[in-house]
Order: sequence, then C-alpha cells, then structure tokens
Amino acid sequence: MMRVYSQKLFVVVKRPMKTRWSRYIVLILLLLTQATWPGQAQKLIQYESGLGRRDPDNSNVWILCKGVVAVHEGMTLHADSAVLNTAQNDFTAFGNVVIDLTDTTFIYGEELYYDGNARLLDIWGDTVALFDGETELYSDMLSFDRTRNTAYFSNWGHAVNRQDTLDCGRGKYDATTKWMHISVDVYLHNQSSRLYTDSLLYETMPKVAHFFGETTIYSDTTMIRSQQGQYYSGQGYALSVKETMVNNGSYSLMCDTLHYYEEKQLCRAIGRVEMHDTVNQLIGYGGYCESDQNQHVSFLTDSALVCYIVSGDTLYVHADTLVVGNNEEKELEYINAYHSVRMYRYDVQSTCDSAYYLRSDSLLTMYGHPVLWYNEYQCTADTMRILHEAGQAKKASLLANCMVAEKLDEIHYNQIKGKNGVLWFAEGEPLYADILGNAQMVYYLTDTDADVGLSLIGVNVGVGSDIRIYFEKRKANRVVVSSTPDMKAYPVTLLPKEEQYMDGFKWRQADRPKNGQSLFGE
Repeated sequence: MMRVYSQKLFVVVKRPMKTRWSRYIVLILLLLTQATWPGQAQKLIQYESGLGRRDPDNSNVWILCKGVVAVHEGMTLHADSAVLNTAQNDFTAFGNVVIDLTDTTFIYGEELYYDGNARLLDIWGDTVALFDGETELYSDMLSFDRTRNTAYFSNWGHAVNRQDTLDCGRGKYDATTKWMHISVDVYLHNQSSRLYTDSLLYETMPKVAHFFGETTIYSDTTMIRSQQGQYYSGQGYALSVKETMVNNGSYSLMCDTLHYYEEKQLCRAIGRVEMHDTVNQLIGYGGYCESDQNQHVSFLTDSALVCYIVSGDTLYVHADTLVVGNNEEKELEYINAYHSVRMYRYDVQSTCDSAYYLRSDSLLTMYGHPVLWYNEYQCTADTMRILHEAGQAKKASLLANCMVAEKLDEIHYNQIKGKNGVLWFAEGEPLYADILGNAQMVYYLTDTDADVGLSLIGVNVGVGSDIRIYFEKRKANRVVVSSTPDMKAYPVTLLPKEEQYMDGFKWRQADRPKNGQSLFGE
C-alpha cells in the first residue's frame, strides 16, 4: 500500500532574545529539590519561556507560551507552548516541537509528552521526524526512551538512509548502535533494487539489512527468494543462508547458501544446488556452483550432474567439474566436463577423463581413455568424436588405437582393432563401420536357432589393411576385409588361447552406466 508523506517543513524555534525584561518574563525554577550539584544528574526539568503562569487549580503546574525552552539532563525541548508539572516532573508541549537529543540527533513534531522521571518521550503530529546524522525516520507518532536511546513507532514508519528508503508497519531505531529493527510489510528500496519481507534488522552505517522469514529481493534482471540472510544495499551484495532461490528470466537456481553480487550478476551457490535453464532444457545439480551471467558461464562441482534434453531424450553427464557456456541470447554454446566423466543416454553410454560438447557443430569430443557402449558393442580409442544431427548420432570417429568389441557369451567376444575407426549412422541407427589401418579381427561365425538360440560355428582370425562392418537392426551381419587379408579359420574349440583375445582387450561392462542415477557409481 502506498503512503503519502507530509511535505510540511519543520522549523526549529530559536530561543528568545533576553535583551529586555519588559518584553519577556523569565521563569526559572531553581528549587532546592531540583538543584544540580557538580557530579550529580539533573533530576528536574528546567525551563524558560516568553510568558507563563501557574494553573489556578494546581500550583505545581505551569502554563507556558511564547518560545518555550526546556532542558533536562542534556536534552533541550522547544515548543510554541507547554504545560510543566513540577511535582510529577513531566512536560507537555504543543506546536512546532523540536527536541535536541544530541548535537546530531533531533526530533520534530506537533505535540509532545515527556516523563522526566522515566526519561520517556511521546511525540505526535501529521508527520513526526527524527534526524540522526544521515538517517531520517518519519511516522505519525514516536516514543523515545532516553535511557535506551531508542525510538519506537507502531502505526507506520518511513526511513531514509542516504540512497536507501525503508517503509514498514512498526519498529524501533537504536540511536546508539544506529540499528533499526522493523516489521510488518517491510519494503527496502534504492535505485537498483527492492526488498520485501516481514522482519528486518537494518544497520544504517554500513547499510546492511538482516532479514528473517520469507524475503524477496528484486534487481533489474534478477529475483532472489530466501528465508534468512543479509543484503548489503550499498554494495549490491546478498547473502542467503536458508531455502534460497534465484531467478533470472529463463534461468533459476536453488541452493542452501547463496552469495550474490548484483553488479557482476555473479552467483556463488553452496549446498544442494539445483540449476534450471528453460531456454536450453538443461538442469544442473551439484554441491557448489558459480554462475556468471555477465560472462554467460556457469560451473558445477562436488557431485556435479547435468541433464540435457535433446529431441525429447535426456543426456546425463556427471564429472568432477562441469562448465556450461551460453551466448548473449542465452542459447547453449558448450558443455565442458573435467575428470571422471560418465555419460548416459538410453541408446548410448560412455566414460572418459574429459569431454567437450560444442552445440554449433553438435560435436561431442571425449579424451583420456574413452569407452563408448552401444547396445552390445564396446568401443575404445585414445580420442572419440561423435557428431550429432537433429539430436541423433550421425558419425562417430575413433582416433588412435581403435577397438570395437561385441559380447557373444561370457568368454567369446568379437573384436576388431585398427589405427582409426569411423561409424556411420542413419536416423540414429548404425549403417556400417570402417576400421582403418592395420586392421585386425577375431570374428565368430554364428547361427541362431529358435530352440537352441545363438550357436558358434567357427571363428576367423586375421589381419587386413581395412575392415568394413555392415549392420542390420543394430547387429553386424557382414564383415568385409579389403586388399589381400591374412586370415585363418578355426572351429571354435580349436582356436588357440593366445589368439582368443587381442592385445589391449578388456571387457569393461562393470564400468557401464545403467541409468542416470548410476552415474555416481554403485
């Protein structure tokens, strides 16, 4: 709800000139009971005014007017008129009330009641104003406890502290610590941000807001929701320590603890991090995340996982560290995965040390002992590159020390090895594979019977310059060896043991991810 604050000007009433006794009557109470001795506190209110008289019904009451000034224990009160009760040591003032609490702290209002014994002030007016250095506090009523040096208000409050403005339903201001504790519909705003909450502890000197309970902070591009934290408005820095959510249009992030730097648009998230990118259909998880929206890059670590949805299928990528980069239009540009990389999609799985995906080329490159599983096939090489088109594999290049293996049973495996390999796909289905350069093979001849199942009827072992494997329904159905191969054929039972497995062959099915949840290991 918007509030309209009074534009009334507050005028400090000057003490009257005492050049003529005939013009002013000076009334100074110097009773023995209110004398101030050296080293003693001033107990009773002293005053002076232009005109004054005793109340005919109560000799302890003085009715004062024309430039009233009262002094009590270092505080000075100014008003147009006042009533002083010397017995009760209280003071009621009317019209242009000005209170000098210290050299830098003043209160302005229309009416005042001061209890000198309790050292309590109540000030009313259309708009009561407290000025303390660079802090301004407005309300329609203030209570000020001089012992605690604290102002209280309960109807509404409006405060200004340099660039910050605060509105709320009730609160208090400690003039000693310069802290303001406010509640009920709290609204803190400046040129760059807005904060809404229901309970706020605000430090005026460093301009720090401590919030408790559900809080929302808005900047030009970002919204932060939190249950507890701090906002440094002068620095544009927010710290959230409970149930945090950040939203930046199509990008959102949830975590336990957040450090947010407004000018840099930099987020540092710690604990149960969950990141959503709706433009690119990407979700990230981890224990720690940094997201730099100015540089369009985010990285995840500590159990990092990215789920990337392409053409309705989800690719899961896990690594020690994951880096995601976007362009200025917030479109995905690349995903980098470093160390202990494991990937899963329903039709293909892989592991390697590091991987790089470039969206512009739809190219996934894997380094460091990569292994690729496709149905019953296992592919290894020093480096692998998989080219995609419309979300489906188009070409897989196996560079240096290429080997393709297929499991037939627990001890028999088809194996083809060469310097390099290329696997071609059509609409996501394998067409053929070329093993290029010093190609070697251990390849079993099989027969399938409806009753018996798969049976091995022979095995070919040999070497050729290149080998091509043709696929049908994702199974190899023909192998062609180019040039003049050096081949031997054996019955399965007569295959020499030293030729059963090629050098470097290792079946790594135990390392194969079974689903997205298994990427972190069994």
